[in-house]
Amino acid sequence: EKYPEYYIYNEDGSLRGSVTGNPRDNYLNLLIPGARKFWLDSAQDLIDNNSSDIFFIDALAKAAAVATKSKFYDYWGNQTKNQNYFEDGLRPLLNEIRERFSDQVMIAGNFFRTNHKTCRAEWVEYIQCMYLEGFERDGDVSNAIVTIAPLIEEGRPMQLSINPDHLPPNRSPLLTQDEKNTKAQNAMPELWDKLTSGEQIELADMYAYFDYKLAMFLMVAGEHSYMKYALNTTPLKRGGTDFFRNIPPFPEWDMPLGKPIGPAVRNGDVWTRCFEYVNVTLNIGNGTAQFVEKKILNSETPLNTQKQ
Repeated sequence: EKYPEYYIYNEDGSLRGSVTGNPRDNYLNLLIPGARKFWLDSAQDLIDNNSSDIFFIDALAKAAAVATKSKFYDYWGNQTKNQNYFEDGLRPLLNEIRERFSDQVMIAGNFFRTNHKTCRAEWVEYIQCMYLEGFERDGDVSNAIVTIAPLIEEGRPMQLSINPDHLPPNRSPLLTQDEKNTKAQNAMPELWDKLTSGEQIELADMYAYFDYKLAMFLMVAGEHSYMKYALNTTPLKRGGTDFFRNIPPFPEWDMPLGKPIGPAVRNGDVWTRCFEYVNVTLNIGNGTAQFVEKKILNSETPLNTQKQ
């Protein structure tokens, strides 16, 4: 209230805030030096009063959207996209974050969101660990793979957070519920028989497009890459039989993979990456994936499973 010019506004003059409705989540106008100082001082307080050695910066993709979309305004009614917001607002903040905090904590951030079209490799110079989400939902997945893969090869840690509810873009046709059920039952017959009918549907929905999302992860995965596949943390009493909502018991988790033979190779909408024991194909054009298991080293017995 004391510094209304510190904030970003909607076209109607209302404050631009997050979906939480919490005033502290209102967008700051990073073009204002005082707003950047407020952000940095608040961050320092968090670091000083937290025992964690990782400092996670969220919503930077949303901050980048302020630089490119016409629906954001400053206190005086000017569109922020016309004010070189990235170079004069966001980049100075990132420089100050790196200079001030990189010796105190590991800086992690949610920089890449394909639906916000903010995959810019140059951004990663500001963070030491990448958190990524939204790739499986929409946006230019191919561009994301091209942008991120070299950074992973450098050894940059990555966590890819994937939501089971998101449908792969361009998937056609979508699976029917009967097809989802059959797919899950064939993959996990013993667990399937333990579940109630409602739990079976939940499991089938979670598993329906898991192969596509896992393949997306494997196109860029490196030694320090991690994949999270869950809606939210579920209380154990609601975890279901075998806690499948918290720890999905999908057979692909146990598939022998081995070391990557090389980086992912693109042919139009189709990406392929070969590992010691599995060849993985990701078709972004139709939202499908395939895992073809090969002979295990020093064994004449091929693994029989092929998943589509």
